[in-house]
Amino acid sequence: MKQPPYNCQDCTEINPAIAQVGEVADAMLMYASALNKSIASGNPNPTGSQISDLAVGVFEGEPMHTTA
Repeated sequence: MKQPPYNCQDCTEINPAIAQVGEVADAMLMYASALNKSIASGNPNPTGSQISDLAVGVFEGEPMHTTA
């Protein structure tokens, strides 16, 4: 959490075993992908419904990283 894109220097008590950071990161990537599609089609300021429509499809997300 201390590294980009979060840059949270106060986040010292986050237990990675229970944190849902991976899900948040996937949601951000899915939103960014839909926003990029919207911008590419000439709509730089889409509504939430338009973003939702553009987010439909296959999204594989980022692989989970675990430490042994």
